Amino acid sequence: MDKELEPETIKELLRRIAAGDEEAFRSPYLAYYDRLYQFARMQLRHDEMAEDIVSELFFQLWKSRTALPSIDNFNAYAYRAVRNGCNDSLRASSRKLDYDLSHPKMQVSVDPAFAADEEVDYRMLNRALSEAVEQLPERCRMIFKLAREDGMSHREIASVLEIAVTTVEGQLAIAKRRLREVAAPFLKKI
Repeated sequence: MDKELEPETIKELLRRIAAGDEEAFRSPYLAYYDRLYQFARMQLRHDEMAEDIVSELFFQLWKSRTALPSIDNFNAYAYRAVRNGCNDSLRASSRKLDYDLSHPKMQVSVDPAFAADEEVDYRMLNRALSEAVEQLPERCRMIFKLAREDGMSHREIASVLEIAVTTVEGQLAIAKRRLREVAAPFLKKI
């Protein structure tokens, strides 16, 4: 999420939205739309379908706004709703969609005191790590991105994906092991 919202802030916004405050609706929309879209896109591999599902979620949230204050964990609720929408969409169109994904790149910070050749090594490391993330098995990649990019806890990820917390931990261990393997040759040079 671009703009992190605190749970207390979200609760207050949900109360204001329930009362019909359109301006309050903008905050969760801006904070969640892009990440939910990326999450849906990762599952569907289709831009327009992902956009439709996330847009439909926000439309339904506004339409049934009076029930919003009863949501305890909006983050988990939103991700679960998008996941369910994706599952429904995939069931409805039983064919496998084969579209490209463009994922946010992982960033490695570079100390300006390092020499130019070391900066090139960091760029190569960044590229290698990004490629390694993209080559992770789909479920493993999704769990890794939810944990690292969205900052979700293991329990939240397990709830959203309807899997055990131990499965989340196992998949994250696989991802970390793979990233360590990819980074090892670069780290030996430093």
